Amino acid sequence: MATALAGLLATGAVAQAGVPANDNYLAAMPVVGPQYRDTVDTTGAGSQTNLFDPVVAGRPSDGAQNEPLSCAGQAYDKTVWFDLQPQTTGGIRISARGYDAVVAVFEYDPATSGIIRSLGCRSASSATTEPFVIPAPRIQQGHHYAIQVGGAVVGGVAQSGTLAFALDVVPDRDGDGVSDAADPCPDAAGPGDGCPRQLPGTPRLAIAGLRIVLLEWAGLPSGTEVRATCRGCGGRGLSQTVRLRRPGVARLTRFGGARARSGAVLTVSARSRPAAPGSGRFGALGKSARFRFGSGAYHWDVGCLAPGSWKQPMGCPR
Repeated sequence: MATALAGLLATGAVAQAGVPANDNYLAAMPVVGPQYRDTVDTTGAGSQTNLFDPVVAGRPSDGAQNEPLSCAGQAYDKTVWFDLQPQTTGGIRISARGYDAVVAVFEYDPATSGIIRSLGCRSASSATTEPFVIPAPRIQQGHHYAIQVGGAVVGGVAQSGTLAFALDVVPDRDGDGVSDAADPCPDAAGPGDGCPRQLPGTPRLAIAGLRIVLLEWAGLPSGTEVRATCRGCGGRGLSQTVRLRRPGVARLTRFGGARARSGAVLTVSARSRPAAPGSGRFGALGKSARFRFGSGAYHWDVGCLAPGSWKQPMGCPR
Protein backbone atom coordinates (compact mmCIF):
# COMPACT_ATOMS: atom_id res chain seq x y z
CA MET A 1 0.00 0.00 0.00
CA ALA A 2 2.80 2.37 0.94
CA THR A 3 4.65 1.46 -2.24
CA ALA A 4 1.57 2.16 -4.38
CA LEU A 5 1.03 5.53 -2.70
CA ALA A 6 4.66 6.49 -3.21
CA GLY A 7 4.31 5.66 -6.89
CA LEU A 8 1.25 7.85 -7.26
CA LEU A 9 3.03 10.76 -5.61
CA ALA A 10 6.07 10.28 -7.82
CA THR A 11 4.01 10.43 -10.98
CA GLY A 12 2.01 13.45 -9.86
CA ALA A 13 -1.32 11.62 -9.89
CA VAL A 14 -1.92 13.00 -6.39
CA ALA A 15 -0.66 16.57 -6.30
CA GLN A 16 -1.42 19.82 -4.58
CA ALA A 17 -2.23 22.71 -6.90
CA GLY A 18 0.32 25.49 -6.79
CA VAL A 19 -0.52 28.88 -5.29
CA PRO A 20 -1.06 31.47 -8.06
CA ALA A 21 1.59 34.19 -8.31
CA ASN A 22 -1.12 36.86 -7.89
CA ASP A 23 -2.88 35.15 -4.98
CA ASN A 24 -2.05 38.05 -2.62
CA TYR A 25 -3.18 41.66 -2.92
CA LEU A 26 0.30 43.23 -2.90
CA ALA A 27 1.44 40.72 -5.55
CA ALA A 28 -1.30 41.71 -8.02
CA MET A 29 -0.53 40.95 -11.66
CA PRO A 30 0.06 44.17 -13.68
CA VAL A 31 -2.46 44.75 -16.48
CA VAL A 32 -0.35 45.56 -19.53
CA GLY A 33 -1.88 47.14 -22.62
CA PRO A 34 -5.44 48.16 -23.48
CA GLN A 35 -6.48 44.56 -24.21
CA TYR A 36 -5.17 42.29 -21.47
CA ARG A 37 -5.65 38.51 -21.31
CA ASP A 38 -4.44 36.04 -18.70
CA THR A 39 -5.14 32.47 -17.61
CA VAL A 40 -4.72 31.48 -13.95
CA ASP A 41 -5.28 28.18 -12.15
CA THR A 42 -7.02 29.27 -8.93
CA THR A 43 -7.35 25.80 -7.40
CA GLY A 44 -4.58 26.57 -4.90
CA ALA A 45 -5.62 30.18 -4.27
CA GLY A 46 -6.71 31.43 -0.86
CA SER A 47 -7.68 34.68 0.84
CA GLN A 48 -6.05 37.03 3.34
CA THR A 49 -7.04 38.18 6.81
CA ASN A 50 -4.80 41.22 6.23
CA LEU A 51 -4.17 42.46 2.69
CA PHE A 52 -0.71 43.70 3.77
CA ASP A 53 0.43 40.30 5.03
CA PRO A 54 2.59 39.04 3.50
CA VAL A 55 4.47 42.18 2.49
CA VAL A 56 6.03 42.54 -0.95
CA ALA A 57 9.37 44.25 -1.56
CA GLY A 58 8.94 47.63 -3.23
CA ARG A 59 5.27 47.97 -2.28
CA PRO A 60 4.24 50.11 0.71
CA SER A 61 2.11 48.24 3.22
CA ASP A 62 1.04 50.56 6.00
CA GLY A 63 -1.70 49.53 8.41
CA ALA A 64 -4.05 46.59 7.99
CA GLN A 65 -7.13 45.94 5.86
CA ASN A 66 -9.33 42.87 5.71
CA GLU A 67 -9.80 41.33 2.30
CA PRO A 68 -13.33 41.95 0.96
CA LEU A 69 -15.05 38.58 0.50
CA SER A 70 -18.71 39.45 -0.06
CA CYS A 71 -20.59 41.05 -2.97
CA ALA A 72 -24.29 41.89 -2.58
CA GLY A 73 -24.65 39.04 -0.10
CA GLN A 74 -22.69 36.51 -2.19
CA ALA A 75 -19.66 35.14 -0.35
CA TYR A 76 -16.53 34.33 -2.33
CA ASP A 77 -12.99 33.08 -1.69
CA LYS A 78 -9.91 31.71 -3.50
CA THR A 79 -9.09 35.18 -4.84
CA VAL A 80 -6.51 36.48 -7.28
CA TRP A 81 -5.62 40.11 -7.99
CA PHE A 82 -4.79 42.30 -10.97
CA ASP A 83 -3.27 45.80 -10.93
CA LEU A 84 -4.55 48.44 -13.40
CA GLN A 85 -2.78 51.79 -13.92
CA PRO A 86 -4.63 53.26 -16.92
CA GLN A 87 -2.85 55.46 -19.43
CA THR A 88 -6.05 57.24 -20.42
CA THR A 89 -9.36 58.18 -18.83
CA GLY A 90 -12.29 55.96 -19.83
CA GLY A 91 -14.02 52.76 -18.80
CA ILE A 92 -13.20 49.06 -18.64
CA ARG A 93 -14.82 45.78 -19.65
CA ILE A 94 -13.92 42.73 -17.58
CA SER A 95 -14.70 39.09 -18.21
CA ALA A 96 -13.97 36.27 -15.74
CA ARG A 97 -14.64 32.90 -17.36
CA GLY A 98 -14.22 29.29 -16.28
CA TYR A 99 -16.41 28.89 -13.19
CA ASP A 100 -18.93 30.82 -11.07
CA ALA A 101 -16.82 33.87 -10.23
CA VAL A 102 -17.20 37.22 -8.49
CA VAL A 103 -15.40 40.35 -9.75
CA ALA A 104 -14.69 43.47 -7.67
CA VAL A 105 -12.83 46.66 -8.53
CA PHE A 106 -11.22 49.02 -6.03
CA GLU A 107 -9.21 52.21 -6.22
CA TYR A 108 -6.10 52.27 -4.04
CA ASP A 109 -3.58 54.86 -2.85
CA PRO A 110 -0.16 54.13 -4.42
CA ALA A 111 1.59 55.84 -1.48
CA THR A 112 0.20 53.35 1.05
CA SER A 113 -1.33 50.57 -1.11
CA GLY A 114 -4.48 51.03 0.97
CA ILE A 115 -7.89 50.66 -0.69
CA ILE A 116 -9.59 54.07 -0.94
CA ARG A 117 -12.98 53.09 -2.32
CA SER A 118 -14.92 50.43 -4.14
CA LEU A 119 -16.03 50.97 -7.72
CA GLY A 120 -18.43 48.07 -7.42
CA CYS A 121 -18.58 44.31 -7.69
CA ARG A 122 -20.42 41.81 -9.85
CA SER A 123 -21.86 38.42 -8.96
CA ALA A 124 -24.96 38.42 -11.17
CA SER A 125 -24.14 35.28 -13.12
CA SER A 126 -24.19 31.80 -11.60
CA ALA A 127 -22.84 30.37 -14.85
CA THR A 128 -19.21 30.08 -15.91
CA THR A 129 -18.80 33.66 -17.23
CA GLU A 130 -19.02 36.83 -15.15
CA PRO A 131 -18.92 40.10 -17.16
CA PHE A 132 -18.43 43.45 -15.42
CA VAL A 133 -18.45 46.87 -17.09
CA ILE A 134 -17.39 50.12 -15.47
CA PRO A 135 -18.45 52.91 -17.85
CA ALA A 136 -16.44 55.96 -18.83
CA PRO A 137 -15.24 58.20 -17.35
CA ARG A 138 -15.08 56.40 -13.97
CA ILE A 139 -11.61 55.00 -14.69
CA GLN A 140 -9.25 57.97 -14.45
CA GLN A 141 -5.78 58.34 -15.93
CA GLY A 142 -3.17 58.61 -13.19
CA HIS A 143 -5.25 56.66 -10.66
CA HIS A 144 -4.55 53.11 -9.47
CA TYR A 145 -7.02 50.23 -9.41
CA ALA A 146 -7.00 46.71 -7.95
CA ILE A 147 -9.21 44.08 -9.58
CA GLN A 148 -10.15 41.07 -7.45
CA VAL A 149 -11.57 37.83 -8.85
CA GLY A 150 -12.83 35.16 -6.47
CA GLY A 151 -14.83 31.96 -6.67
CA ALA A 152 -18.44 32.15 -5.52
CA VAL A 153 -19.11 30.07 -2.41
CA VAL A 154 -21.75 27.51 -3.40
CA GLY A 155 -22.85 24.92 -0.87
CA GLY A 156 -20.04 26.01 1.43
CA VAL A 157 -17.38 25.49 -1.27
CA ALA A 158 -15.54 28.31 -3.09
CA GLN A 159 -15.51 27.62 -6.82
CA SER A 160 -12.11 27.50 -8.54
CA GLY A 161 -10.28 26.13 -11.54
CA THR A 162 -8.87 27.61 -14.71
CA LEU A 163 -9.76 31.29 -14.81
CA ALA A 164 -9.71 33.06 -18.18
CA PHE A 165 -9.42 36.75 -17.30
CA ALA A 166 -9.92 39.51 -19.88
CA LEU A 167 -9.82 43.28 -19.43
CA ASP A 168 -10.38 45.84 -22.20
CA VAL A 169 -9.78 49.53 -21.63
CA VAL A 170 -12.35 51.77 -23.34
CA PRO A 171 -10.63 55.18 -23.75
CA ASP A 172 -12.56 58.40 -23.16
CA ARG A 173 -9.87 61.09 -23.10
CA ASP A 174 -12.24 64.02 -22.56
CA GLY A 175 -14.23 62.23 -19.86
CA ASP A 176 -17.68 63.00 -21.26
CA GLY A 177 -18.98 59.44 -21.07
CA VAL A 178 -18.70 58.79 -24.83
CA SER A 179 -15.86 56.43 -25.78
CA ASP A 180 -13.19 57.78 -28.12
CA ALA A 181 -14.19 55.25 -30.78
CA ALA A 182 -17.73 56.70 -30.91
CA ASP A 183 -16.86 60.34 -30.13
CA PRO A 184 -16.55 62.78 -33.08
CA CYS A 185 -14.73 65.15 -30.67
CA PRO A 186 -12.56 62.90 -28.48
CA ASP A 187 -10.53 65.83 -27.11
CA ALA A 188 -13.42 68.12 -26.13
CA ALA A 189 -16.12 67.08 -23.68
CA GLY A 190 -19.69 67.43 -24.87
CA PRO A 191 -23.17 66.08 -24.22
CA GLY A 192 -25.13 63.56 -26.27
CA ASP A 193 -22.90 62.38 -29.10
CA GLY A 194 -19.75 63.60 -27.32
CA CYS A 195 -19.32 66.91 -29.17
CA PRO A 196 -19.79 70.35 -27.63
CA ARG A 197 -22.08 72.68 -29.51
CA GLN A 198 -20.38 74.98 -32.01
CA LEU A 199 -20.46 78.74 -31.91
CA PRO A 200 -22.83 79.74 -34.72
CA GLY A 201 -22.21 81.44 -38.04
CA THR A 202 -19.18 83.18 -39.51
CA PRO A 203 -18.02 86.79 -39.53
CA ARG A 204 -19.71 89.35 -41.75
CA LEU A 205 -17.31 91.48 -43.76
CA ALA A 206 -18.28 94.38 -46.02
CA ILE A 207 -15.53 95.80 -48.24
CA ALA A 208 -15.23 98.40 -50.98
CA GLY A 209 -12.21 97.46 -53.03
CA LEU A 210 -9.57 96.96 -50.34
CA ARG A 211 -11.26 99.19 -47.75
CA ILE A 212 -13.11 97.57 -44.87
CA VAL A 213 -16.58 99.04 -44.41
CA LEU A 214 -17.89 96.65 -41.71
CA LEU A 215 -16.65 93.74 -39.65
CA GLU A 216 -18.93 91.94 -37.18
CA TRP A 217 -20.07 88.52 -35.98
CA ALA A 218 -23.77 88.05 -35.20
CA GLY A 219 -25.80 85.50 -33.28
CA LEU A 220 -23.23 84.75 -30.59
CA PRO A 221 -24.12 83.75 -27.00
CA SER A 222 -23.22 85.88 -24.00
CA GLY A 223 -19.67 85.49 -22.74
CA THR A 224 -18.27 84.89 -26.24
CA GLU A 225 -14.98 86.59 -27.02
CA VAL A 226 -14.17 87.62 -30.59
CA ARG A 227 -10.64 88.55 -31.67
CA ALA A 228 -9.67 89.99 -35.07
CA THR A 229 -6.12 90.50 -36.34
CA CYS A 230 -4.73 91.72 -39.66
CA ARG A 231 -1.07 92.66 -40.11
CA GLY A 232 -1.69 94.13 -43.54
CA CYS A 233 -4.58 96.37 -42.47
CA GLY A 234 -4.18 100.04 -41.58
CA GLY A 235 -0.78 101.59 -41.13
CA ARG A 236 0.89 99.08 -38.82
CA GLY A 237 -1.73 96.35 -38.67
CA LEU A 238 -4.88 96.12 -36.60
CA SER A 239 -6.23 93.94 -33.82
CA GLN A 240 -9.26 94.09 -31.55
CA THR A 241 -10.94 91.82 -29.01
CA VAL A 242 -14.61 92.16 -28.08
CA ARG A 243 -16.43 90.29 -25.32
CA LEU A 244 -20.20 90.02 -25.35
CA ARG A 245 -21.94 90.62 -22.03
CA ARG A 246 -25.25 89.53 -23.54
CA PRO A 247 -26.22 87.52 -26.64
CA GLY A 248 -25.99 89.38 -29.91
CA VAL A 249 -23.50 90.95 -32.30
CA ALA A 250 -19.75 91.44 -31.75
CA ARG A 251 -18.84 94.64 -33.66
CA LEU A 252 -15.17 95.12 -34.46
CA THR A 253 -15.36 98.88 -34.99
CA ARG A 254 -11.61 99.46 -35.04
CA PHE A 255 -11.51 97.91 -38.51
CA GLY A 256 -14.17 100.23 -39.99
CA GLY A 257 -12.64 102.41 -42.71
CA ALA A 258 -9.24 100.67 -42.64
CA ARG A 259 -7.49 99.80 -45.89
CA ALA A 260 -5.88 96.43 -46.47
CA ARG A 261 -2.95 95.57 -48.70
CA SER A 262 -3.58 93.03 -51.44
CA GLY A 263 -2.70 89.62 -50.06
CA ALA A 264 -3.24 90.65 -46.44
CA VAL A 265 -4.93 88.01 -44.28
CA LEU A 266 -7.68 88.89 -41.83
CA THR A 267 -8.26 86.32 -39.06
CA VAL A 268 -11.36 86.50 -36.89
CA SER A 269 -11.72 83.98 -34.05
CA ALA A 270 -14.53 83.41 -31.57
CA ARG A 271 -14.19 81.36 -28.40
CA SER A 272 -16.58 80.41 -25.66
CA ARG A 273 -16.09 80.82 -21.96
CA PRO A 274 -14.56 77.55 -20.71
CA ALA A 275 -16.75 75.49 -18.40
CA ALA A 276 -15.76 75.43 -14.74
CA PRO A 277 -14.13 72.10 -13.74
CA GLY A 278 -16.63 69.77 -12.13
CA SER A 279 -19.58 71.96 -13.09
CA GLY A 280 -21.08 69.39 -15.43
CA ARG A 281 -21.32 72.08 -18.10
CA PHE A 282 -19.56 72.09 -21.46
CA GLY A 283 -17.94 74.96 -23.32
CA ALA A 284 -18.70 75.45 -27.01
CA LEU A 285 -16.32 74.73 -29.87
CA GLY A 286 -14.83 78.00 -31.03
CA LYS A 287 -14.27 79.02 -34.63
CA SER A 288 -11.45 80.67 -36.55
CA ALA A 289 -12.18 82.28 -39.94
CA ARG A 290 -9.52 83.58 -42.38
CA PHE A 291 -10.07 85.96 -45.31
CA ARG A 292 -7.43 86.95 -47.90
CA PHE A 293 -7.78 90.38 -49.53
CA GLY A 294 -7.34 90.66 -53.27
CA SER A 295 -8.27 87.05 -53.95
CA GLY A 296 -11.15 88.09 -56.17
CA ALA A 297 -13.69 86.02 -54.22
CA TYR A 298 -15.50 86.54 -50.95
CA HIS A 299 -14.57 83.40 -49.05
CA TRP A 300 -13.81 82.52 -45.43
CA ASP A 301 -11.67 79.51 -44.55
CA VAL A 302 -13.24 78.27 -41.32
CA GLY A 303 -11.90 75.85 -38.72
CA CYS A 304 -12.85 74.93 -35.17
CA LEU A 305 -11.05 75.62 -31.89
CA ALA A 306 -11.08 73.69 -28.61
CA PRO A 307 -13.45 75.26 -26.06
CA GLY A 308 -11.88 78.30 -24.42
CA SER A 309 -8.81 78.32 -26.71
CA TRP A 310 -7.50 80.76 -29.30
CA LYS A 311 -4.78 78.43 -30.58
CA GLN A 312 -5.83 74.79 -30.20
CA PRO A 313 -7.38 73.72 -33.51
CA MET A 314 -9.92 70.91 -33.71
CA GLY A 315 -11.70 69.20 -36.52
CA CYS A 316 -15.23 70.54 -36.94
CA PRO A 317 -17.79 67.75 -36.45
CA ARG A 318 -20.10 67.14 -39.38
